[in-house]
Amino acid sequence: AAPRARSIELDVAGAFQQALVARTRLAATREAEQLAVEVHQVAIDSRDLGADTQLRVNAATADLGQARHSRLDAEGHYEAAIADLARALGAPAGDRVEPIGEVVVPPEAPWTEDAAVVRARAARPELSSADATLRVVRAEAALAPRRSRSWR
Repeated sequence: AAPRARSIELDVAGAFQQALVARTRLAATREAEQLAVEVHQVAIDSRDLGADTQLRVNAATADLGQARHSRLDAEGHYEAAIADLARALGAPAGDRVEPIGEVVVPPEAPWTEDAAVVRARAARPELSSADATLRVVRAEAALAPRRSRSWR
């Protein structure tokens, strides 16, 4: 029962963080789309005043289309993420759940991969024994062909 409960906790925590990430992405794409709308309008106004070209308007239109596409994609991801969260929580079908909070950003590890391996080896002495056994097995395997030739 305890492993199952832990599994549920991890599922809920993961779904919650994914929903927060999706919500943050959605907010960013909405801001980007709003900026693209403003840039597009500036390009149109500038062209109408003779200060810019239709090419600039076309580029702004393409950028606006990309921003809208990104926002729609982010909306879809957010909807899927909150559906996953509702499912993980066991919410009744049709209930909408909204995550509250901010994305948890884990702190950077204060060591490199090599330092982490050294630390893990120091904390787990059985690994040294396993390494020694592996070296012996490899050495014996390397010597096996020579031994079989010398016995002939």
